[in-house]
Parts: sequence; structure tokens; C-alpha cells
Amino acid sequence: MVSSVRAYPNYLPFSNIAWGGPSNTYKVLSDSNVGWSDGLRALESYTATHHITKCWFAYDGPVNPDYYHIPCSPLPTVFSLVMGRKQDDVPTEIQGPVFLSSHVLTGFDFGPDDMNPYEQFVKLRPAAVLKGEILVFNGSYNATKISALSHFVMAVQFQREGHPDQALAEAKTSEALNPEFRFTHQMLASLYAKKKDPEDALREYQAALHIYKTVHPAFEKFAPPPQNPLAKK
Repeated sequence: MVSSVRAYPNYLPFSNIAWGGPSNTYKVLSDSNVGWSDGLRALESYTATHHITKCWFAYDGPVNPDYYHIPCSPLPTVFSLVMGRKQDDVPTEIQGPVFLSSHVLTGFDFGPDDMNPYEQFVKLRPAAVLKGEILVFNGSYNATKISALSHFVMAVQFQREGHPDQALAEAKTSEALNPEFRFTHQMLASLYAKKKDPEDALREYQAALHIYKTVHPAFEKFAPPPQNPLAKK
């Protein structure tokens, strides 16, 4: 009863104390089971209270964090792609505080373990958990895979805007930073095919297919195979 009263009004991530309490719900559940943008208001308050003006934030949800005037540079997520949010390149080393919505740790978007660019944070203990949804990490972190993802997101955005050369350059940078990221190889295959470069297109497609079949093969049932851009429709 006491834990229930203390959780008010943040009932979405609620779990009783015996089970771990609201700050541990994200370890078992994810997405709308632990938060649906409720943590954004808490993060706005947290950054103001702690006088934070420089930070990093990965938010994997449909609400635009800019609405809450959170003073963080964005880290790339699936929603960076889906919602077309502005994404700048992320350096290979970042300094906290780093704020992550709990969903990015699940690997649901990109795959489990080393397939997830945010894998390193999974085993780290957050300094705080805001509203059961936003995890706080302080320290310095190697962000090579996250940097690769940021360049991939920028490549997609350039491609959508009709700038294939810039898209190709960003995709190449992404590949150099993280050669094991399947989606970059898929994109490069498509870009090379459109540039009438079948040799490079085939090479990138085969690289993507190899990663798909050899890295966590069990994950294949949840994700479609890479498409050969040279195949006749």
C-alpha cells in the first residue's frame, strides 16, 4: 500500500517493492509498459535542478523531446529515422551526463547484445531512473557504434532529401566506424545500385546478408532478410 501511494501519479512503470520497485521495472518490461513520454517532463526538471546545460539524450518514442526544452544533444534512435528528427554526427567519445530512454537498451530495434549500439549501458548501473523511463549515466563512454548509427541516420536523411552523394559519404563513414552494422551495408548496396555500380552494390549486399545469417541467427525470425537491389522485380 505504501509503495503504491508513493508511486502516485506515475503508475505506468509501477511494480511493487518485492518485485524491485518502479526504478527496476525497465529491466523486465519496456516501451509503453514503463513510460510513454512521462519521463520527459521529469528530465526537464532534472536538468534544470542540476544546472545541466551539456548532455546527451537518446529518446526512442514518438513525442519530440524538443517540446520540453531539454538542453541535450540528440543521440540516434529508430525514432530519429521514423520521425525525421534532426541528427548531427556524434563523436566517438562522449562525456556524460548521458540520458537514455529505457527502450534503447532492449535491443528490440537493432538486435540483441553487440548488435545494439547501446549495449555497453545494459550492464551499467544508472545513477538515477527518472519516472521509471529515463536512465541517467555519468562518466565518459566509447561511443563508436553510436557514432556510426548517427552517420547512418544522417545518410538516410540525405537520401530522403534527394542528396545521394552526401548520403553515400555518410554511409561510408558509418561503415568505417562499425563494419558489423548490417543496415549500413544494405543502404550502401542500394546507393551503389542507383549509381549504376553493380560490383560495389553486390559486395555490400553480400556483406549485409553474411551479417544477417551469422550474427545471432535466431534473430532472423524477427527481421526480414536484406533485399538484393540488383534483383529484377
